[in-house]
Amino acid sequence: MKRWLILAGLLGSAGVAEGQMSPPPCVGAAAEADNASIAPALPSCVQAGDVMVATVWARGNGTIGDPAGWTIKKETQMRPSANTHKVQIAWRAWQSGDTAPTWTYTGGVTGNNVLGFLFVLRGADTTDPLAVLSADSTNASAANAPCVEVWLSPQTT
Repeated sequence: MKRWLILAGLLGSAGVAEGQMSPPPCVGAAAEADNASIAPALPSCVQAGDVMVATVWARGNGTIGDPAGWTIKKETQMRPSANTHKVQIAWRAWQSGDTAPTWTYTGGVTGNNVLGFLFVLRGADTTDPLAVLSADSTNASAANAPCVEVWLSPQTT
């Protein structure tokens, strides 16, 4: 079985394949704004069959609006007791003509940073690449980043 483990989009991804390391994903760019929309750039190496994965974090009580055509796999509050620090994990199989996606952020205030990161997985299952997600944190005093397990094609168990 071959899979990627991703910690809320942090580029500390590790590939596991019968004890061997897999090549790193195709890396995109980060985008950051203060209480505003973001559009992380698509990496120049994206090609047919690739899966784009994005993580978006937002500080504050605003709403993250996702781009059309993207599948939202998870959206949660990292600190539910404070009703702040939202995170969204989304994916899309790349199609010719795709441009940098835009995530909107509404209802926040100055100082509500919005940060997004986009990267590409080559060889991932294009129908449900983010197969397993960790449970939401129940830690009331500290945020915990969710973990994502990505299935690579062909999916085997």
